[in-house]
Parts: sequence; C-alpha cells; structure tokens
Amino acid sequence: MGEYFWVTENTLPDGVGVTAYCVGHVIWLVCGFLAAAVCALVYRRLSVHGRRVFSVSLALVIAVSEVVKDTFLAVNGAFGVGYLPLHLCGLSIFACLADAFHPTELGRQLLYCLVLPGALAALLFPDWLRYPLCSFQSIHSFTIHILLITYPIMKLPCGELRPDWKKLPRCFLLLVCVAAPVYVFNKVFGTNFMFLNWPSAGSPLELFAQWLGNPGYLLGLAALFPLVWSVMYLPWIISDAVKRKKRPLSEPS
Repeated sequence: MGEYFWVTENTLPDGVGVTAYCVGHVIWLVCGFLAAAVCALVYRRLSVHGRRVFSVSLALVIAVSEVVKDTFLAVNGAFGVGYLPLHLCGLSIFACLADAFHPTELGRQLLYCLVLPGALAALLFPDWLRYPLCSFQSIHSFTIHILLITYPIMKLPCGELRPDWKKLPRCFLLLVCVAAPVYVFNKVFGTNFMFLNWPSAGSPLELFAQWLGNPGYLLGLAALFPLVWSVMYLPWIISDAVKRKKRPLSEPS
C-alpha cells in the first residue's frame, strides 16, 4: 500500500500515477471482466427471489461504495462540487438502485445502452490514472466501474434484460434531457461532468477535439452513440432475425 494509499487530489504529488494499459491496468480489466462473467453465471442459477436479493445487494454495495468515497474525501477536506454524482457513471448508480427496487422495461434498456458502455468506457480510458494503482482513489474507481458493468451484464444470460433497439430513441432523448442541465451546471461551476466541457485525457474525445476543436468535439461524441450502439445491438438483431426465420409459418394440423 505504502505512503500513497490515502492520497487525495489536493495532496497528490506529481509523477506517481501510471500509464494506460500498463500491467496493473490490464490486470484490473481482466479481473473485472472475469468477475462480471462469474456473477452472470451465478445469477443465472438463482431463483427469482435469489436474483432479487442479489440485485438489491449489488446495487446497495455500489451506492455505499460511492458514499464511502465521498466520506473519505470530505474527512480529508478534498470533497468539492466536482465530486457530485453527475457523471454518467455517477447517475448510473441511481439507475442500478432504481432497477433493483423498482424494475421497469425502460430502466432495463437504460442499463444496457447507457450504464454498460459508460462504465466500460471509463475502464478502458480511465481518468484516474494520475493516482497510484495502490491508492484508495484508484482502487475505488476501478472497483465501482467494474460493479457497474457487472450489474447489467449479469441480467443478460437469464433473460431479465433483453436489449431492444426500438427503445433507443427514448433512451437517447432521456440522456439529452439530463445532459442539457448538466452542461449548464458545468458552465456555471467550471466542472466537467459527462465530459461536456472538455475531453477526458487519453480518450477518443481528445482526437475529436484535435479535429473539431471545443465544443466541436461534442459532435464527435454524439456520433459515437450510433456507432457503439450498432456494435452492441447488431448481435441481438441478428439473433432475433434467425429465430423468426426458423419459426414455422403455421402449426401442423
């Protein structure tokens, strides 16, 4: 653990972070994906009641983890407006809680089309690598994002969550309705929630900023949604098409 375990943003020395896809980063990714796969296998074998208990427990662990992090920052005098849960992953905490306690079809679709890719993008292009891998901040960031991808993934094999591309317009409209006030909030308080003020370092958004400038990179961000969703939904669309093709036109008399 060493001397940097309890370091915060206001006590973080220069040069103690790591680079993207270093050995430690890759180990976190591999362990995270394995954990999500194991949870999905376990979840599939549970009863309906068992799944409900598992969902509630995991959602609460995610929420409590965030509270513990905020408490840690507050105690160390490092908590500020920039730590409010207004990033997509922060809002995903509430999406998981809502699904655990009051599941709805739209809520389930939001888990797949927004929570899953948002948390996955954070793991692939983390903005917390300025912290040492052994620090509390780094461990918490990796852990909570792994839990956020685990929650929707575990609901796929058992059929509780069936991606439906027809719900995407409603999901995107809801995202825009949330992003609009967050954008204004960013301008007022100088924050960067949802990375709407400036691109996250080391992410594809930096390339868009080089090509399109700021705020032009937001056009690139918007263009990512249909691209990512095409990759995420195409297997399900093909699967449904194959099932319809195999289905008999009429039952034998």
